[in-house]
Amino acid sequence: MCGDLDIDYVVVDSAHAALQQARARDYRVAVVPLRLPVVDGLSLMQHITLLQPQTQCIIVSPTPDDTREHAQSRGVKLAGSLRAPWNAVELREALMQSLGPATATVRGLAVLVVGPPGKVRTTIEKALRAHAQTPTVTLAKNIHEASNHMLTQAFDAVVSELSLEDGQGLEVVRRLCALARGTGVVMVGPGNDEETADGALALGAQDHVAVDELSPRTLWRSIRFARQRKRAEQRLSRLAFLDQLTGVANRSTLYDRMGAAVARAQRHGQKFGLVTADLDGFKAVNDTAGHEAGDAVLQEVARRLESSVRPYDVVARLGGDEFAVLLDEAKDEESILSVCQRIVEVVRQPVDYDGAEHVVRASLGVAIYPDDTTSLTELYDQSDRAMYTAKSMGGDKTVFFSSLDGTSPPKPT
Repeated sequence: MCGDLDIDYVVVDSAHAALQQARARDYRVAVVPLRLPVVDGLSLMQHITLLQPQTQCIIVSPTPDDTREHAQSRGVKLAGSLRAPWNAVELREALMQSLGPATATVRGLAVLVVGPPGKVRTTIEKALRAHAQTPTVTLAKNIHEASNHMLTQAFDAVVSELSLEDGQGLEVVRRLCALARGTGVVMVGPGNDEETADGALALGAQDHVAVDELSPRTLWRSIRFARQRKRAEQRLSRLAFLDQLTGVANRSTLYDRMGAAVARAQRHGQKFGLVTADLDGFKAVNDTAGHEAGDAVLQEVARRLESSVRPYDVVARLGGDEFAVLLDEAKDEESILSVCQRIVEVVRQPVDYDGAEHVVRASLGVAIYPDDTTSLTELYDQSDRAMYTAKSMGGDKTVFFSSLDGTSPPKPT
C-alpha cells in the first residue's frame, strides 16, 4: 500500500477502531478520510491528537484546499492532504513529506544536531557516524534553523549544545523541548555544571552528556535512553487523561472536553448533553463474586458505552461504578433519548466472567447545555440529580433534568 517505504502501519475500518489504536500504541502519522460513516475526519483527528499530541495527521478529501481551510477554522492542524481517490505514489509522497525522507526509509535513525560549527559539533557528528546504524545526521547552527528542520522533518532524537548564537543555557533547552514535542532531546554541556544539567532535565530534556565524556558509546546510550524515556513520558501523559481500569476518559479529561464543547456550542449555536450513569446491582457482583469479577464488569460496561455512542462523544469513568457520557453536538432531547435508550439496553445484557453471568442495570440522568444551564458545575449537578431520580424509580431508565418538578429526591450525601 505504501510503495517502497519500509514502515509499519495498521489499517482500521472505523473511527472507533482508530481511537482504540491511538490508546494502545504510539503512531507518527494518521491518514484519515474526511468522509466517514458516523463522524467526519476532522473531528476524528481532534480526538486522535488529544490522545497523541505528537501524531501528524493527513486528511483525504475530494477537495483538499477547501478541507484545509475548514480544518484551520476548527483549529485542526494538518501535516498534509491527499486528493481522493489517491494512489500509492501519492500516499508515499504525503508520508515522505510528513515523516521526512530519512525516517521513512530503512537507512537508520534520523538525528538533528544543533550547535555552531566547531570542535563540539564535530565531535558529536563523528560520534554519531561511528555507530553501526549509520544514522542520517542533519545539522543546524542555531534554534531558528533547528525549528525550520523540525517543521519539515521528523527526527528520532535531537542532540544540542547549550551555547548557541540565538540562545544560551536553559533557554535553549526550553525552546528546543517545546519544538521537539514527541522527540527525545539530549543536551551536551560542561561536565562541571550540575545545576544546568539538572535544570535541563527539569525543563524536559531526556538526558545531559558532559562534553569531556563524548564518545560513540556514551552518546548513543544517551540517545537510546532519551527515546525510551520519551516514550514512557508519552504513555504516562496518556494515563493522566484515561481511567486506568477501563481505558476510557477520566474525570479531569471529561471536564476539559466539556469546556471545549461549551466553546463549540457558543460559536455554532449548538447543544450538548451530559449523561451520568450509575450501575444498579454492581455492589452485589463485588460482594458475591469478588473484585476481579467487578472489574471485569466495569471494563465490559465501558466498552459497551463506547460502542453505543459516536467516536467523538466522550465516555468517562468518574469513579466506582459511576460513568458519564458527553454527547457533543446534540440535535435535541429526542436524539439524546435515543442514545440513552441504547445504553440502557446494552448495559442490561449479562456479562460473562469465569463461567458465571453477572447482570447490572443503568440509571441515567441527563442535563442539556444550554437549555438547562450555562454553568458546567450546575450541568453536572443537574444530570446527577436526574440520575438519582432514575435510581429512586427502580433504575434501568433515563430521567431528564428538564422533567423534574422540584420534588425529586436529592443526591445522597
